[in-house]
Amino acid sequence: MVKILRENYKLAILYSIVAIVILSLSVIFKANFLPTIFSLLTLFGVFMNSVFSRNGQLLFAISAVVYIAMSYKAAFYGEIILYSFFFIFYVSSFLRWKRKAFQIKSLTRFQTIIMLIFGSVFTPAYYFLLSNINTSQILLNSISTTIACLAVFSTTNKKWQQFYFWTAISFVQIILWLTTFTADNMSNLPVIIANSFLFSINFYNLIKWRKKYLSQQVTEQIN
Repeated sequence: MVKILRENYKLAILYSIVAIVILSLSVIFKANFLPTIFSLLTLFGVFMNSVFSRNGQLLFAISAVVYIAMSYKAAFYGEIILYSFFFIFYVSSFLRWKRKAFQIKSLTRFQTIIMLIFGSVFTPAYYFLLSNINTSQILLNSISTTIACLAVFSTTNKKWQQFYFWTAISFVQIILWLTTFTADNMSNLPVIIANSFLFSINFYNLIKWRKKYLSQQVTEQIN
């Protein structure tokens, strides 16, 4: 852990500043406890993931539990189902990363085609399911769920393209939680702030992971 922070101290400082901003605004606007905790866990989970540490998966697993509680309060029942599965994926990924040497991979053409088929079938099917369980923001929940499933698959399998999906999911999450945001209710502000930052930083993470992947490919060719 200390080695990770020492080697990535500039990035760690940036994330820490964002964390301080989130905490400060949470106090000022009297934000709820759960959104604040979720935002911080996600923030540092992304940091750990961006520096190729499996601890990011552990933080994501804990944040999934917190997000389930948040979604229940907001009547986002689709998100509850989604993050219950995510929790299992993250724990599994954390354990697998421990047993195997870290190596970034790329999505194959077959996997990309399967993802496109999955998205075109799953999104309307999930929309239909949510329409029958009285959840809020059905369309946004359906889109969010589809993108997040693709993101989690890519992340747990160490695909560098995962950050395309994480960038998209941050954008959708901003819109989704803005629907709960009013002048009298700013309790979910930390989630919006965290996702706004992640929307930007994931472009950097995408470039970093892709460079690492290309570097691995060159090393493998030499060997």
